[in-house]
Amino acid sequence: MRPGHLAEIDGFAVFLDTAAYDPALVVAIENGGYESHDRHVANAVLCAGDRVIEGGTAIGLVTMNAARIVGEANIVSFEGDPVILADARANFARNGLKIDARNGILCNKTRQAGREVTFGVSSYFLASRLDLTEENDDFVKRVSVPTFSLEDEIRNLRANVLFFDIEGGEVDLLSGADLTGIEKIAVELHPAFVGEERTNQMLGFLAAEGFQFDQRHTSQQFAVLRR
Repeated sequence: MRPGHLAEIDGFAVFLDTAAYDPALVVAIENGGYESHDRHVANAVLCAGDRVIEGGTAIGLVTMNAARIVGEANIVSFEGDPVILADARANFARNGLKIDARNGILCNKTRQAGREVTFGVSSYFLASRLDLTEENDDFVKRVSVPTFSLEDEIRNLRANVLFFDIEGGEVDLLSGADLTGIEKIAVELHPAFVGEERTNQMLGFLAAEGFQFDQRHTSQQFAVLRR
């Protein structure tokens, strides 16, 4: 039996593992501050009829907020850490939701999909990422996960929205991607992990593709773009 209890955020019941989750995350979940900005952006930007590809499922709270707006069949979510994804899936079931959430990493047409990559799991699960290594204090382990083609997933879902919080992976994923059909992108930025220059290059690519900042919801850490 796992130590912990259920917490309620935004009307959703989520399991809080008080032993396995980082103490800061335990506090954030208990006081309702967990991923507050991501949740705000999802509620502000998404509309009924949107079809969403999410990267970075974590415990699934942002995913459930999105599903409440667009419908559970209209979102596909990807997570690199299989353990935390299992918690997300349990949270979905706990709240009566059937959401397609997959263990894997998205990559664009410039990189080979269908292969496996290693993903670094952090003790602070929101910081798990591709480039996390043993040199990082929060490193727990590396796991092998499959890759999925972003362009294929956009086409299969007929997606018009991308919503990513993937700890720096957004730079390689979005730069050079075929974003046909995408009208809105909400992406958390991580220049501390990938550098200001690479982050700006990614934003420059999106600008060249016709995306413009939605100033109402863009902040230093989170970019919302529309075309």
